[in-house]
Amino acid sequence: MPSRNLISKLKGFFPVSHELRTDLNQLARKRVTLDAGDALIREGDKYTAMYLVDEGWLLRARFLPGGTRQIVNFALPGDFLCYNMLMFERSEFDIVARTPVALWKLETKSFREMMARHPGLAEALVWSNAHEEALLAERVVSLGRRDATQRLAHVLCEIVARLQLI
Repeated sequence: MPSRNLISKLKGFFPVSHELRTDLNQLARKRVTLDAGDALIREGDKYTAMYLVDEGWLLRARFLPGGTRQIVNFALPGDFLCYNMLMFERSEFDIVARTPVALWKLETKSFREMMARHPGLAEALVWSNAHEEALLAERVVSLGRRDATQRLAHVLCEIVARLQLI
């Protein structure tokens, strides 16, 4: 069931109706797989679809001119990818599979219609985006003020907390 991880993630915060589950599962029309190291999208590429992570872990990263990269955050099962395409034309990050990954490709037009039918989903996505913003703020603090041991401890705690939701 495509929506199982998303529902697990959101159900502690928002009521999830049977109709919403059904709509989410109908929205996921095609399952896409990536091998570890494969890119879903590169920085500057045009968005072509939105995705829902079903299995595996992905990294959002920026590659710097000298060839180094900065991992911005992780995408785990139940997370949306390329959600920014609803507002922007091109990706600001590389999204790369860290492990073998299975994704559900979502129909964007249908997604917009579903948010209109289920205002709670729009609210849940705002919550999810605010949560991601808080995680990015912690990442900034880690990079600016935490030593390597503290950064690693913090990111491991974050991953455990996120995985416990699903």
